[in-house]
Parts: sequence; C-alpha cells; structure tokens
Amino acid sequence: VKIGIWAMCANMVFNLILIWPLQHTGLALATAISSWMNALWLLHGLVNQNVYRRSKGWGIFIFRIVFANVVMISLIYWMQVPTESWFLMDVWARASTLTQLVVFGVVAYFTVLVLSGLNLKAMLGGALKH
Repeated sequence: VKIGIWAMCANMVFNLILIWPLQHTGLALATAISSWMNALWLLHGLVNQNVYRRSKGWGIFIFRIVFANVVMISLIYWMQVPTESWFLMDVWARASTLTQLVVFGVVAYFTVLVLSGLNLKAMLGGALKH
C-alpha cells in the first residue's frame, strides 16, 4: 500500500511537470513513468525480503518478448498511413486501416513468439485455468 501511495504521488508530480510541455501526452507519459516506478519498487521489495529469486529461463523469455515487440512495432511503423492521408479518409476507411494495423500487429507478435520457441499453449493454458 505504501508503494502504491508513493507511485500515485509520483504520478501527480509527473502530471504537473509534463502537462504543460507535452499536453495530454504528458499525462500518458506520467502514468507510464509512475507505473514503471511502482513495478520496480515492488520488485525491489520482493527481492529484499527474499520472496522473489531469479530462476533459469527468464533471460531468454524477456528476449523473446522484446524481440516480438520490436518486430510488431517495425511492421506497424512500416504499414502506417501518413497523418495527412488519415484525415482525408472517411470513417469506414479509417476503421478498416486501423483494424488491419491491429490484426497484422497481433499476428506478427504471436508468430514471432511461436517461431522463437515460446510455448504459447502452456502460457495460455495456465492463464485460462484461473
């Protein structure tokens, strides 16, 4: 709870600092920064209390996730429509373009995970049991 309160306070401070130079983007950035701070503080607490201990396989798991994200981001960046064209489209063309970006991004992400050897059945099976 204490860490959550500290993260919330950090979020408010970052909101005040970033709102003027970055407008609404500053609010999103402040939330992202404070979320990372919260996660790292929680991890630090778990490590200090000897609750969390690193185990084998985490390095390759993180590499696979990061690599899949890089591929997905690269594909979406390559497929993106210039901003000027976006504003000239009607609502259905925008919806279609956005749907294509999302579908191709998701397919690329999970394809890279599977090709890199990540066992999606084990991950999803564990998540679906709860």
